[in-house]
Amino acid sequence: MVASELTPGLSSKNKDKTFPARTQVIGIVDKVNNKSVVYLKQAILAQGLVVNQTANFFLVAHQNNVIGFRWDHRKELALDLSARYITAEGGAQRWDLNGKYQSGEDKQDLELIRLSDEYWFSWKRFHPTTEVIDLL
Repeated sequence: MVASELTPGLSSKNKDKTFPARTQVIGIVDKVNNKSVVYLKQAILAQGLVVNQTANFFLVAHQNNVIGFRWDHRKELALDLSARYITAEGGAQRWDLNGKYQSGEDKQDLELIRLSDEYWFSWKRFHPTTEVIDLL
């Protein structure tokens, strides 16, 4: 629930009205195809696993947290939250939810991407040409 529309330091005439100001978003800090990209946090939390095949990364949501990793989209991913694992290649490759190697042929940790968990008004202020990825 949005507590208020107050945006410290930002006048109402400069506010973007696409979403309520205090809508939580996950911004991808690493540039995606030379664009600024943002997702609605609630949509990521609802899906659990979001794969962006165009930009070769994926996002994992667990207990109100989101973490992102680079990924070769040719390999199919799965998320097993009950066992707290990310798997690929039908379960032959496995990492924990922090991307640390657990088992499989490729004995490497997943590579993190930089994310920003913030409010829409703040993200939009510093990333005016951002692209919102709609998961619905």
